[in-house]
Amino acid sequence: MYGLLLETSILPPSHMIAFWAIKFDSIPWVEFAIINFIIFMASVGSDGIIPGKNNGSNISKQKKEIYISRNKIYSLSFIFVTFVMVEFLITVSIYGSLSEFIQASYSRTALEDTNVNFIFPLLLFCNVLSVIIFSFYINERYRDYVRYYIPFIISQVIYCFFAGGRSIALLLLISLIIVKYKTIKNIGINKFVVGIFIFAVISGTMISKRFETQGADAYVANNFISIIEAAYTGLPMIDHLGLSIKYVEENGYDYGDVYINSVLFFIPRSIWVNKPLQLSRLMRENFYGDTTGGIPPGLFGESYIAFGWVGVFIIAVLYGFLIRFLDKIIIDCPLDIFSRLRLAVIPTLFGFILVRGGVDIGIYRVGLIIFLYFLMESYIRVKVVYNGR
Repeated sequence: MYGLLLETSILPPSHMIAFWAIKFDSIPWVEFAIINFIIFMASVGSDGIIPGKNNGSNISKQKKEIYISRNKIYSLSFIFVTFVMVEFLITVSIYGSLSEFIQASYSRTALEDTNVNFIFPLLLFCNVLSVIIFSFYINERYRDYVRYYIPFIISQVIYCFFAGGRSIALLLLISLIIVKYKTIKNIGINKFVVGIFIFAVISGTMISKRFETQGADAYVANNFISIIEAAYTGLPMIDHLGLSIKYVEENGYDYGDVYINSVLFFIPRSIWVNKPLQLSRLMRENFYGDTTGGIPPGLFGESYIAFGWVGVFIIAVLYGFLIRFLDKIIIDCPLDIFSRLRLAVIPTLFGFILVRGGVDIGIYRVGLIIFLYFLMESYIRVKVVYNGR
């Protein structure tokens, strides 16, 4: 789709990431198609190709064996409200006011205050709890326990948009929609099309406001077509792979340093003064001349920088196996409410953030959210009864 939009000039060549460094013909279209095929074959396996092999009877039997503590729903709701308020108070104490926070977030202003490190984990924690509380709200059995906390979920969504990161904000909305509808079929084609349109407008508007706040040379014209075009900015990762190939031509392979550095990300720079910069920031420095932001090479771009095409195809196979494993975790979940929650949380993380950010960024964002989700799930799952014993 991206290639078609570029080749037909619906999207201008300047839409590509670092368009002065890579051209349309230098993007690995064929290779990326092969990568997609490898992922598909690794993810479906024989179970996916042969339909009807899942034994639903075992799943439905298990669903009757898991119970949710209503008292823990109350306590979880209290934790949610508390952390939303703490998140807000820390933000105001660091930035001085909400307007200053919005200004700094959209302009990507870096602060020296170490307390700012608490905001992102708090934001992710509140996002996870928002999805969990909302799942109880749409379930008539538990609605009365959480009905008064919906305004806090709305406030968390608004906070995410104030924070300027459209991926975090939009993925939270997508997760809430999945909890509500579960499948596109349940949404209906009309609502789905309208939803895509609204998401595109929101995404494009956020990019436009970010450029405007940063005073960047790039800007988005104040018209409908430009807003929709801006919504597509940074979403296709194939040009990031092309830029990764260009990066290797200029700097050589790193032979896996990106993965080693990712594992050591938690060590504070105040302790490890010479801690290597993230690969995304190195690419930003290489092609833009500064490290105020980052250009994530993505899951496949960083694997090319590590080991070339061999690394890319290995990662493609591993990613396919990961999808297959996660699919099983969602389908075999012992309770429908948890299955729906896992469907809301897991695919958005691994299908977007991990692919877009790679291990370089995803090990923190994906890993932390997964940990927080399963921590909360295990907290409210309190009793298992096998065959009435």
